Amino acid sequence: MGLKKLSMKFLVFVFSLCFLVVLSVEAKKRPKRYNAIVQLTSNKSYKGIIEKVSNDGITIDYLGSSKFINAGAIKSIKVKKTGTLTRSLLIGAAGGLLIGYSIYEKTESEGTIQSQAFPVVVVGGGLIGGGIGALVNSLIFREHYTNLDTTGAYLKISNELSAYSADKLSAQ
Repeated sequence: MGLKKLSMKFLVFVFSLCFLVVLSVEAKKRPKRYNAIVQLTSNKSYKGIIEKVSNDGITIDYLGSSKFINAGAIKSIKVKKTGTLTRSLLIGAAGGLLIGYSIYEKTESEGTIQSQAFPVVVVGGGLIGGGIGALVNSLIFREHYTNLDTTGAYLKISNELSAYSADKLSAQ
């Protein structure tokens, strides 16, 4: 029985380690890009990757073509780094696997759970952890600029927004 527990611990550890290795390799391969959802004063919105930011407005890659949006027509902008959802989901799943395994270990040592429940508890922990990771991602990894339709509001944030543009990121 001791060897079986050791092999289960090793298996959970290896899966968690694989998640983290895949994350670090994938993160280094992808260039940094930022998605933007630009809401206009006419309540129309455009979603795309930020290409260029100037004092006159913002250019995004909208459905494969460049779309310039005049600063005077912008009501709000939401900015989010691409690829953070996958990363957060995998980190949450890896954490959930470890927590699920520790719950299984504790309840099995007390004799309140059967060994057949191992996959259910561990995979369930991974699924719950992945969901929590995705929720945290949606709450944390974004910037929201509102009330840009007031006089001079866009000009105040245009320098900050330019840090998200593809032309600035490719120059780094």
